[in-house]
Amino acid sequence: MMSCDSGVDWTPYYTSDKTTPYGTYVLRKELDNIFENSEITDVKEVIADLDKYGFDYDFRYIFIYDRMLQREDALDRLARIASYGGSVFISTYETSNAFNEILEIETESYYTNNLTTQSLSLENNSNNEKYTLKDYRRSAIISNYNPYTTEVLGSIKIDDEIYPNFIRIRYGNGYIYYHSSPIIFTNYYMLEDDYYNYVTEVFSYIEDGNILWANHQFYNINYEEKSEGDFFSALSFIRRHDSLMNALYLLILMGLMYLIFNSKRRQRILPIIFPYRNHTLDFAKTLAELYRHHPDHQAMAQYRINYFLEQIRTKYNITSKDIENDFAETLSAKSAVDLSTCRELTSIIQKIKNKNNITKDDFFQLNHSIEKFNHQSKIYNYGKS
Repeated sequence: MMSCDSGVDWTPYYTSDKTTPYGTYVLRKELDNIFENSEITDVKEVIADLDKYGFDYDFRYIFIYDRMLQREDALDRLARIASYGGSVFISTYETSNAFNEILEIETESYYTNNLTTQSLSLENNSNNEKYTLKDYRRSAIISNYNPYTTEVLGSIKIDDEIYPNFIRIRYGNGYIYYHSSPIIFTNYYMLEDDYYNYVTEVFSYIEDGNILWANHQFYNINYEEKSEGDFFSALSFIRRHDSLMNALYLLILMGLMYLIFNSKRRQRILPIIFPYRNHTLDFAKTLAELYRHHPDHQAMAQYRINYFLEQIRTKYNITSKDIENDFAETLSAKSAVDLSTCRELTSIIQKIKNKNNITKDDFFQLNHSIEKFNHQSKIYNYGKS
């Protein structure tokens, strides 16, 4: 396939609403000129609803896409169109097993390399003109067919080998046409005179009449409409009846209203539970205010020692009874504070415990020693940068 250097979309859409190179916008516009005496109708319904057009199956059905639908009931309806005297034209690379069984053919689809040459020709072309497929590497051929019911109308030449690629099968009172190179019907080729002539000659086999242009809507709808009774088939049935569609819209509206009016909370309001307040600072302020007016250094020192011992018990698992048995060494080992500081602190604690009367200087010395220990041990992030 051609590169996308210029930003052009080279996706093979095959849809008549696409003006990109591989859309079929030009072909759909030119159908009025190709079939001058025909009425052309764009089909968006599933194949089962074609009866509503009232043509009694005497019409021509055109479908161009890169792959074929799989539903056998839809294919049966196409076969019925042909058997009643109508014509069905299908151009696609990939056919289904059911389609091949109806036509009694075998097809092969594959990709060629950059060195492979492909060209198309028609049997009724007296000049034996060849139409080269440019810049497209996909290909398909008809590898086998029933010679008693099939007429070869065109061929594809791949390098030096020639294969049928356009056939007509007599089916009942009508015909089924199969063309294996749908790319030739896209905008990229239709805008050039030679290829336009080729397409015109292909459609010249189809007589004028009521023409249904299915594009690939036929593929999408029938392929996605799965088995009977599932969601897709039920939805398709509802869409075909206005009363059911109105009921569906009403049901959706009522559901939305229910969600809106019931979106408020029905659970009772839960009380907000605040975390426990930290009263440590208030306690410290109260204690400081108490001893500011009624100083009792003995009691303050005892409180300070008890708090320190509780602090190291919680942090280092050292109990107060250990103070008499190598307390300084144990405290230094567990807190990583130098031994001299720990011995100094231990000595001051022992001295204050043994004294009956504590002065202000004794209390300050105790407090200074404890603060020094805390700073070195960083027990409460003291000295942490």
